[in-house]
This record gives sequence, C-alpha cells and structure tokens, in this order.
Amino acid sequence: MATWHADENKRKAIGDEYEDLFPQQVNCHCGGAFVFVGNVKRGFPDFTCDNCGQLADVKSSPQSERTGNIAVSQIPWDNYPDDMLLVTNIGGQWLGAYKRHIDLGSVSRAPTHAQAGRFASTRFYLIGWRQFRSLNLLGYKVSK
Repeated sequence: MATWHADENKRKAIGDEYEDLFPQQVNCHCGGAFVFVGNVKRGFPDFTCDNCGQLADVKSSPQSERTGNIAVSQIPWDNYPDDMLLVTNIGGQWLGAYKRHIDLGSVSRAPTHAQAGRFASTRFYLIGWRQFRSLNLLGYKVSK
C-alpha cells in the first residue's frame, strides 16, 4: 500500500490542496464565486456558488491519473442532488460532470480498509473520470 494512502493526514493534505485551488481557479457558469461549505454537515459537497447555489464536490488522489478513477464515498454520493458537479484535476486541467450525467455503468463499488478498528469499512464508488469534460466546455470560467 502506498504510504500516502496509509496516512490519513497525507490523504487529507492532498485533498485540501485541490480544495484550496478550486475556488481560486474556477468560477461558476453564472459568474459567481465558489464558497467552501464542506463543513456544513458530514458528507455535504465541498462548494456552493455564492450566486446561483450550484453545488460542487472536488475529488483528487495521486493514483487517479494512473487508474482513471476517482473514489467517492457511497453514502454522500447516494445523497447528492442530480445537478451536483463532481470535479477533479487531472494533469493541471479541471474536469467535471454533473451527477445525473455520470454513466453508472462505469461505477463500481469497492470496499476500503477500516482504520485500526476506529471506523467500519467504508464503501466507495470508483468513478471513471474519462467521461468528465473540461469545466471550460461546461461553461465554467477557469483561470490559472
């Protein structure tokens, strides 16, 4: 197992890096700014637009480019609204898809390890990001 995956703090730091970049580099299709709301309640999407309310959840991991998949916990995913935008950054490019457009045929459930008995094993959907589109093509304003 890769050391980044075994260390909860390293996994969080990787996710935090992209969560910090997203609102700096991406504006909503309506022109509004994305505001972090991921701490509103457990399993809530990371961001909402301050103008139109568009929800976005940012996912990243070092193996995503190699495997072609991003992992999303089952319980939040099942509760996300269909118009929530799932976002990742691959090779420096912001990509995304609305939940309602994600091909469920390319989603597989995979269990992950429980952490030293602290938590029950979490189930994840492995979602192929190759079906995602550039956020520019989806009408979002991306700058670097």
